[in-house]
Amino acid sequence: KIGRRQVYSFGMFAMGLSYFLYPLATGIGELTIYRIIYAIGMGAATGMLGTVTADYPQNHTRGKMIAVTGILNATGVIFVSLVFARLPENFAQMGYDQVTAGQYAMWVVAGMCLITSVVVAFGLQKGTPTEEQKKIPYIQQIKSGLEEGKKPRILLAYASAFVARSDLVILGTFLVLWGVATGTDMGMTTSEATKAARLVFVTSSTSALIASPIIGYLIDKVDRILAVSVCMALASAGYLSMFFIDNVLDPGSKPFFILLGVGQQCAFFAATTLLGQEAPKMKRGAIVGVFNLAGALGILISTGVGGRLFDAIDPSAPFIFIGFCNVFVSLFALYVNKVSPTPKEPIGT
Repeated sequence: KIGRRQVYSFGMFAMGLSYFLYPLATGIGELTIYRIIYAIGMGAATGMLGTVTADYPQNHTRGKMIAVTGILNATGVIFVSLVFARLPENFAQMGYDQVTAGQYAMWVVAGMCLITSVVVAFGLQKGTPTEEQKKIPYIQQIKSGLEEGKKPRILLAYASAFVARSDLVILGTFLVLWGVATGTDMGMTTSEATKAARLVFVTSSTSALIASPIIGYLIDKVDRILAVSVCMALASAGYLSMFFIDNVLDPGSKPFFILLGVGQQCAFFAATTLLGQEAPKMKRGAIVGVFNLAGALGILISTGVGGRLFDAIDPSAPFIFIGFCNVFVSLFALYVNKVSPTPKEPIGT
């Protein structure tokens, strides 16, 4: 209705504001309000990231554009893990008390969000892709996004988002938690175990970063539906391989984490490129909204189910659960390719 850059800039600003206010909270009520502000900002920013990523590239180079986005995303994850996560410790070494050190660390992150908000506000293209899109009521746009899910190829994109976002949260949450639990069982302090677990996570993120250009190039060379099937199969191999790991901090387990990182990146790329190809300009915002909703549901369900599996069965159980989800989407992609094959002229450029 109002354009990509306004919503994107607002999202980054809201996240920056929440990070600034977090350390100033005096109670649970205030913290909840600040968390809501963050959630609104995160929803706006991630939604526009998907929309802009679908808008800008030409269809035949869409995979390469997603690869560049993935490289920067993985670089950001590594940077946060190695730099931002150590800010409280660094400020404490400069003589600040623990509370002030944590406060300053939050404000550094807030500053980064606000800088990004300004860059987006002035850097992205003005307006909406079509003037007609402004005339469509909001509720109708949301309904159209859900109705588009009746199409097998769009439904596959939604299913891919559900699994790909679940992949991200399982990797980012339970891999570190698994490493910390293993480290403390080995006699490490919590701080030592956290550092060791963080290195395992960085290993997976670095492998995803290195593989990104290759994944993007290959996705542009094959049918996007088949790419989803292959990528989800590779992701499932990475997640199911966690069954064979006894000690997550053992250096001999690194090949499994490399496969895990590459597989997770494959799933994300395949889902995003398929969405960009299939979503028509007039309905792109609405479809991306439902795409992100599917991803959010994936995060909620995988976190809830994964947490219970982690405690009740084994630390590898959440990964195996998501591995089977990836298998399902891979098989569903083969079904979609059979009932709704890619036309000779690609849709949605």
